Amino acid sequence: MSATVTRGPWGVDDTRDPGPVAGSGGGGDNTRMEGRVSALEARLDATVPSLATKADVIEVEGKVIRWVAGIGIATVTVLVSVMGFFFSRLDNKPAPAAQPAPVIIQIPTNPAPTVAPQQAAPSAQPAPPLK
Repeated sequence: MSATVTRGPWGVDDTRDPGPVAGSGGGGDNTRMEGRVSALEARLDATVPSLATKADVIEVEGKVIRWVAGIGIATVTVLVSVMGFFFSRLDNKPAPAAQPAPVIIQIPTNPAPTVAPQQAAPSAQPAPPLK
């Protein structure tokens, strides 16, 4: 019998013997099985260190809870803001505009005559000294 090489479901090349492994009366040959099991054990030994531990799962769970709570609070805040905006717009009356104070200009009725200051003539006598 010739052995055929196929790609196993775990990516391991194995040689499949077309004969019976375990029959109703004869002894089986488990050498092929030993090779497959040792390949699986090697893959498991390489994979187990990278699996998450209980502490890793608890840490991620805490982060997820904080994210969900934060998103919930943000959603409620946005909904309340939008509802407040729409409820403030329900009355379609425009807000009364504040009128500016009127400008009052008063014109005097009798303007006072402007008197030009008299210029003093130069005198030859000096002014008396101040005491």
